[in-house]
Amino acid sequence: MCIFIPWIMLQGKCYLFLEATSQLYRSLAPIQPWLYYLLESYQGPEKVVGVFLSAAYMVSKGTDLMNRAKLWRGAFWKLLQNVVR
Repeated sequence: MCIFIPWIMLQGKCYLFLEATSQLYRSLAPIQPWLYYLLESYQGPEKVVGVFLSAAYMVSKGTDLMNRAKLWRGAFWKLLQNVVR
């Protein structure tokens, strides 16, 4: 029974790291299409509206990305920690 406990703990750390990586990727993936849409959908003088909307999107997305990057970093360090104490 003692042999299986470190394996389960290591497996949990791997799942935590995989989940954090997935969340970070899912936050990063939609940035480029949305910026393209916001910047290219306005022409002429309305282009300023697209720039302001893009800036607001990046500010709101920046806080989310920082939180997810911190989660990923914590999961990465937990993955590298020794299982047996």
